[in-house]
Amino acid sequence: MTHDYKKINNAAAVHVVAEANSRLSATMLAVLREEYPGNLIFSPFSLSTVVAMAHLGARGSTAAEIASAFNFPRDNSVLIRGYSQVLTSLQGTAHAYTLATANRLYSQTGFSLRKEFSDSIQRAFGAEVLQLNFSNSVASAAEINTWIEDTTKGHIKELIPTS
Repeated sequence: MTHDYKKINNAAAVHVVAEANSRLSATMLAVLREEYPGNLIFSPFSLSTVVAMAHLGARGSTAAEIASAFNFPRDNSVLIRGYSQVLTSLQGTAHAYTLATANRLYSQTGFSLRKEFSDSIQRAFGAEVLQLNFSNSVASAAEINTWIEDTTKGHIKELIPTS
């Protein structure tokens, strides 16, 4: 499907993001089905979201390859609007369940990121952009794990190994 990205509205941007995620899901299902032939439940949305964040900072052939592999639109403003709307709609409590998403981007202390990129990450994904000294891997992992544990209300305790 081709889109006139200059005329696309928020609902259409959501559709573009949903379509990209549907294609990713189908591709991943085909690959995972070979490894796990029985019943299978998975959701590639978190993967798509984190790669979309990286895509906003990519340029040239890297950006083109990410967009191709993940079916992202050529226009980053569509990606930003689409993810912003989708992530906003997923937050909150409905009926007997709570669905929450959380995103954060870490970069190396002293590595400067373009303000446009950081602003886009905040606007589209509601993600803070923080800096850590990754040379101190134990402290960095501990800080990331603490945020994850707090954000998931204790459901995920140690995503990043501290050793």
